[in-house]
Amino acid sequence: MQAIELLKLRSCYRRGISKTFVAIPEVGSPDIASYYAVSMAEIQRESLPENYRRGLPRYPLTGIRSHFLSCLV
Repeated sequence: MQAIELLKLRSCYRRGISKTFVAIPEVGSPDIASYYAVSMAEIQRESLPENYRRGLPRYPLTGIRSHFLSCLV
């Protein structure tokens, strides 16, 4: 993992923008096997095709966005 990515993840986590999850190969290991971060997302109804809009509310839809998906091992 590059230092700049780690700093971005830490900053977003501290500000409550995203949550980061880290997998390590074994207990006590300083190595990182993989990591990802998730944050909230919003989908504007108007951005969806017409056939997807039917039956949906007229307000924005919420969702989850995955960031920095990586497998290092």
